[in-house]
Amino acid sequence: MAINVNISVAPAVKQPNDVGLTLVIFKNALLKAASENPIRINTIKELETAFQAPTTMVQFKELYSAEYLLRAGVNLLCYAVDTPGTFDEDDAANISDLEVLDYKFIVVPYSFVSGSGESIIWDDDLKDLVDDNNIELLLDLTPFVNESAAADIVAEFSSPKISVAINSGFTGIESVFDTSEIDEDLDISEELLATPGVYAEATDYVGIPASLAILARKAKLLALETPWIPVAGEQYGIVPEFISLFRAISTVEKEAFQALNINVLTNKIGVGNLFVSQNTMYSSDKATSIHPFYRSHVITEALWIKRQLIRIAESMLFQPNNRKSWDTVSLRMKSLFGTILNSDGIENYQVYIGKDITMTESDIANGIMKAAVSYLPIRVIESVEFNITIKESENTYEVILEGGEL
Repeated sequence: MAINVNISVAPAVKQPNDVGLTLVIFKNALLKAASENPIRINTIKELETAFQAPTTMVQFKELYSAEYLLRAGVNLLCYAVDTPGTFDEDDAANISDLEVLDYKFIVVPYSFVSGSGESIIWDDDLKDLVDDNNIELLLDLTPFVNESAAADIVAEFSSPKISVAINSGFTGIESVFDTSEIDEDLDISEELLATPGVYAEATDYVGIPASLAILARKAKLLALETPWIPVAGEQYGIVPEFISLFRAISTVEKEAFQALNINVLTNKIGVGNLFVSQNTMYSSDKATSIHPFYRSHVITEALWIKRQLIRIAESMLFQPNNRKSWDTVSLRMKSLFGTILNSDGIENYQVYIGKDITMTESDIANGIMKAAVSYLPIRVIESVEFNITIKESENTYEVILEGGEL
């Protein structure tokens, strides 16, 4: 009797991650063949083939940021602006067809948001695009910003689909691009700042912006169909690929940034580099600190759910508008939300559909099907309180639920 175990090697085929497809806007890097449309890039080799080797630091920083995302498993739509250095309404028009492009996130590497008062520098045309579509925009504050200037900046934003981060990190991985025309001794594992406290866009490299680390994790969570998991904390917010961070953020600074809903990347002794917040730029006169739109994981999940429901709706177009179709939709919606509920993605849900429930006779006659669903997103632990009682005698049985004296 013989037992044979045969082993062979087959080349791995990279699986595109369309659910986390990300639009990367390049303001300076140049394509080898100019295009008004975004170009799909799934591998670092494709990036190297599509783009010219960088001749300036601003070009290098954008391309190296894209390399980081590709190494993290994020598939990209790469768009180079019409006029180098400027993103305008013509560029916005070129990336606006979401029905065709179907990207879920937008990042603009090294296009830091800066300024104060009336002179906030950022791409305003992007906000209109984000407001009108099911996409998230991830931004970064300029490297040396303080909490006072940050307050002026974030006051310009009011969208739950926009998140702003602070800090950056170094991976130590060499670029695939030839950087000899920039600096023969270019070392991307170290900071290249000429003047402490002053960021010079043309020459300074400060690592991979924190927004890209957030994106890498969100794209992976979408691929795993768990978009409700927050990118923060010691369980899901650690960034082990960064060997060091650009900026050491003090506790006072961290808390000030967090109060502004800015997502802070910092280092925690004994844990490593991690995000200690996951907020959006949502603001409202009626909102409170517990409003769900303040939490990034709630927005990512809600947009993902919207896309799932759109697919259900598209599959039902031109079907009979009767109880059989309504029951089909109801079952599919309950299956979707039941799966999310069982995976701890929501706390409860209700689905409604039917004549005299969500539709009138007039709606049915006009070919309109209406369904309604409500759900409670998962609420996460954001602060912990332990109350300790030191007993005065052995036979004390009181349970103290209020804060202590020490």
